[in-house]
Amino acid sequence: MSKGAKEKVVVEVKLSSNSKLLDGFENQVEIYKTSERAKKAYYLVLQVSDHPDRIQALYDLKNQMAGEGHVTPEIVFVDGMPKQSASKVRSKRK
Repeated sequence: MSKGAKEKVVVEVKLSSNSKLLDGFENQVEIYKTSERAKKAYYLVLQVSDHPDRIQALYDLKNQMAGEGHVTPEIVFVDGMPKQSASKVRSKRK
């Protein structure tokens, strides 16, 4: 995303089920950020399955990298878990 030529932001999107979730955070985002000369990066994780161990490992990696002095992307989660439709829930209440 950009606003003109100077204001650029990189947004990397991954599914929580992606086996390369950590690799994308550790390597891919920084490569894109550098090549685009972006000032900020976000790592958007679409949570489509229950993988608490992967999520914890992602935060552990972020903390480790920050502790080593690296500027890390901001992690953003979006709940993409299947939900029962609102109309079905409403019809059950009647």
